[in-house]
Amino acid sequence: MTNQVTCITKPHPHSPREHITHVGGVNPKGGFWYHTREQVADMIDSGKYSFHVKVGLYEVPVRTYILHGVKYIRTAPDDTTRDNLLSLNQCPVRAAA
Repeated sequence: MTNQVTCITKPHPHSPREHITHVGGVNPKGGFWYHTREQVADMIDSGKYSFHVKVGLYEVPVRTYILHGVKYIRTAPDDTTRDNLLSLNQCPVRAAA
C-alpha cells in the first residue's frame, strides 16, 4: 500500500536546519493521515507500507536512513539536489487527539 505525502511539520517551518517531526498525506482510498516521522520510518522498514512524494508526473519514493542513531526519512535521489519532502507545505494545525 503506497501513501502520498502531501505535507510536513517542522518545529520552526522556515528553518532550513530543522528536521521533520510529522508528515501527512492521502492514502489510496483518499483518506487523510498524519504520523510522526518515526512511525512512517517504522512503517516503511516493516515492508508493509510505502510512501512517496508526487513531483510533476512522477512518484518519488520516501526512504529511511539513520544518522547518529536516529531514524529519519527522505526522498530517493532524483533530478534535484534537494529532498522533495522539504519542498512540501506545512501540514494544517491538527487538534490533539
